[in-house]
Amino acid sequence: MTTISAVYEGGVFRPTEKFDLAEGAEVRLTVFSPPESGLPEPAPADAELIRRLQACRSIDEWATLMATQSEDDEGYDIIGLLNENRKFSGWHRSVGPSGAVP
Repeated sequence: MTTISAVYEGGVFRPTEKFDLAEGAEVRLTVFSPPESGLPEPAPADAELIRRLQACRSIDEWATLMATQSEDDEGYDIIGLLNENRKFSGWHRSVGPSGAVP
C-alpha cells in the first residue's frame, strides 16, 4: 500500500507528486482531509524561513540554515537534544555541519 497526496479538481484527484502507475490502472482511494491547524499565517520573514527549511535535503543543510538564525529560542538547544537522542539510541553520527562523531 502506498500513500500519496492529491488535490481534488474538476471532479478528479490529481496527485501532487510524481507517482509511477500504469495508465488506466484501477486504484482504491481513502480520503483524509488534512486537519485545520488553527494557526495564523506566518509573517513574510517567517514564511521565507519556512520555504528555505522545506527546501533542505539533509539534516546538515537544515543545521547550517538554523545556525544562521538569531538565538530567539529561549535557550532551547535542538541540535544538542538531537545529538543526545542519537547517542542514546546507539546512532553515533552527530547532527550539524561538521558531522563530528561524539
